[in-house]
Amino acid sequence: MIGIKVAYFTQDYIPLEIFDKELANSDIVLGNIKLNIDKYSKYGKTKETGIPFTMIRAAKPGVLPQNYPSLKELESSTIRFSDSDSLTEILTDLISKNSIILKLKSEALKNSLKFHPAKLYQDLISK
Repeated sequence: MIGIKVAYFTQDYIPLEIFDKELANSDIVLGNIKLNIDKYSKYGKTKETGIPFTMIRAAKPGVLPQNYPSLKELESSTIRFSDSDSLTEILTDLISKNSIILKLKSEALKNSLKFHPAKLYQDLISK
């Protein structure tokens, strides 16, 4: 299917079952466009904290603000936007050029495996 569907929730808490169902049916994890990390940040409005872990857990690529701090291990499955215009361009490309999303999904799967417990354990004992 070509197009875009956005899951938008207005409540403060989304039950895990609903969140996981929506996440399983998604192609990307979209970061908060109103990102503002400082002492006045408000979780869910101007601050994101769990996106990298959601990307790892679900093996999904991310579309994140340029200034969002993330893990270097996820960069190959992450696209950055600087403003709403660049976000529009990115989303348009993802919708119209299926090869981009397929490559990002492949990278996201590889990146998520870097955090598999057996891999982490092996990395720890080899040091």
